[in-house]
Amino acid sequence: MNRPSILLLILGIVCCGSSRLSAAEGQTQRTPELVPLENFVGSWNVLFSSEGDSPGDKGVGVGHATGKWVLERRFVEQSLVLGAPDGSGGIDVRLLMTYDQQRKVYRCWLFASSGFTRDAVGSWDPSSQTMNWEACGDEKISTTASCGEDGTIRVRTTMTDQGGKRMFRLNGKYTPRSTP
Repeated sequence: MNRPSILLLILGIVCCGSSRLSAAEGQTQRTPELVPLENFVGSWNVLFSSEGDSPGDKGVGVGHATGKWVLERRFVEQSLVLGAPDGSGGIDVRLLMTYDQQRKVYRCWLFASSGFTRDAVGSWDPSSQTMNWEACGDEKISTTASCGEDGTIRVRTTMTDQGGKRMFRLNGKYTPRSTP
């Protein structure tokens, strides 16, 4: 799996994950805007496919992710391990997500073992149970994650150049892991 595939997967995972907290685990009490981030707390198996302009940009991959509340339940921290189905091309990723009350947006900071970093801003659509993220740099990366009632998340990430030409697309499915 090539670097663009892994990097887009990482950003795609920013928008994924869903394991609803039980009442016994408690609800976020700091601000109601943090409640959608509960979708990122839990454990998932990840399957994705990618397509791009270069032959090396096409492929499939797998991984797993775990997320937990940290820092007085104001941030969600996710840990991810991603790679090709044969176990090659692995990468470790850490994410921090929160709601920024001053800017009125969701924020995410990504750190990968490859040295790649990115920050993104997001918005939550409660009617469709969808989180939308955007990260801009030399390219624009947009991710939409649709949260299913069963905890499955379907993710679509698109990278475009500064002129708006699509360079890469990633489709992912995140399935909650069974707890023993």
